[in-house]
Amino acid sequence: MTRRPVVRQLTAADAQFLSREDGLQSGNVAILLTLAPAPDGGVLGLEDVRDRVAARLPQIPPFRWQLHRVPLELDHPYWVEAPDVDVAHHVRETQLPPLSDAEAVAAHVAREVVRPMDRSRPLWEVHLMHGLPDGETGVLLKFHHASMDGESAVEVIRLLVDGPSRRVGPPAVAGPARRSSDVRMAGHGVFHCVARLMRLPEHRRADLGIRAHAKGSQPEAGPQPVVDGTAIPPTTGFNGSPSAGRAFAYGRLPVSKIREIRRRHGFTTNDVVVAIYAGAVRRWLLAHDELVRSPLVTMLPLSTRANDRRMVFGNHFYCVLAPFHTEEIDPIERLRLTHDSLRFTRDPGEALSDRYQSDLDARIIPPILDRARQTLRRRAVPTADRKNLIVSTVPGPPLPVRFAGAVVTGIYPCSIVLDGVGLNITSIVYGGHAHYGIAADEGQVPDAWRVADWIQESFDELATDGAIRPADV
Repeated sequence: MTRRPVVRQLTAADAQFLSREDGLQSGNVAILLTLAPAPDGGVLGLEDVRDRVAARLPQIPPFRWQLHRVPLELDHPYWVEAPDVDVAHHVRETQLPPLSDAEAVAAHVAREVVRPMDRSRPLWEVHLMHGLPDGETGVLLKFHHASMDGESAVEVIRLLVDGPSRRVGPPAVAGPARRSSDVRMAGHGVFHCVARLMRLPEHRRADLGIRAHAKGSQPEAGPQPVVDGTAIPPTTGFNGSPSAGRAFAYGRLPVSKIREIRRRHGFTTNDVVVAIYAGAVRRWLLAHDELVRSPLVTMLPLSTRANDRRMVFGNHFYCVLAPFHTEEIDPIERLRLTHDSLRFTRDPGEALSDRYQSDLDARIIPPILDRARQTLRRRAVPTADRKNLIVSTVPGPPLPVRFAGAVVTGIYPCSIVLDGVGLNITSIVYGGHAHYGIAADEGQVPDAWRVADWIQESFDELATDGAIRPADV
């Protein structure tokens, strides 16, 4: 009987990113690092990157994790220690065509991020990219969302770079590995299946209690800070059935100017960023003749990590739904509405607790039944997701960093899109800028670069207190 060194079992939050994959949806995500040209004209080579990754492999647990499924899919899979990690397979090199611009770079990233990874190996890749605009080099970190969320990925970047943010010391571990057999895993799976079924009524009562608490915490007048989970949001062009392609665009906004807007109006940095994105999506809706009088609904992933748990990998977040005020024409009023709508997310006492998030493990059905659930859901209306888009912000390295001596000029995320949720705008704050990545379903939002242009327009509106405003918004 073969016993495998088990790191840990995937949580329900981890496993959902695996179960969603069906040929049209992908659980892969990526982060693009752009590197300034070396002052001496040197070129970063493939072997240099492979040596760097190999040297840091002991400190990066997810790079050593290999997926192992429970027999008959009776329970969520396990991460086990890979017997060997072939760095040459995981670290690759790409030469972009001559005179490639940012759109060509983004198109390559979009194609690469949806390419499936071999599940018999650890689910990550690093791509060295030559030929970026302005003589820059790219390093694309690609991984599966089942193994890492955004904050985990930023921690991996900290471990790979050679600037002041790089951690040194003993290898990072996820906990003591134990050995387990398929028979034992299957036995645990049967037990967990029965336990889930017995606890469903209890969890249903908890759901109703949390919704009632959320409704009771809302102000009597003004915008509602949290969307009732039973509400159906408006349907947009990016809430249809998924296609196999991904669209990607990226850019950055100066944090100093965002903070000026924040101070001038007395709101938070996150309020300003979300309001900017709402202004950009409003322009997209206008351009496609889809603007409605009610707000959209955005899903906001929020971290549950404590400040001293940065080295904890995996997925550690909960999500809240909030109004996304594309219906408001005035940028200052849109910012005020956004501030009121996001008030709920700033009060940890009002938000969902870590314990509630952990309880999701016990209420989500096992993988053997999840495939059937996904098939039935595909036949339902897209708005069954209760959200239109995803907006997220992740803190990056606090200080400028270098990769193999080259200055990292940008850190751009390409996050996940879902069935019925074909637009995701994620930001990583680094080096005085909010580096945003627009990830979209290519069949629903083929004009992602127009959204990037509209983000800049929306930012300019707020930076000038509405003095600069195109007539058609």
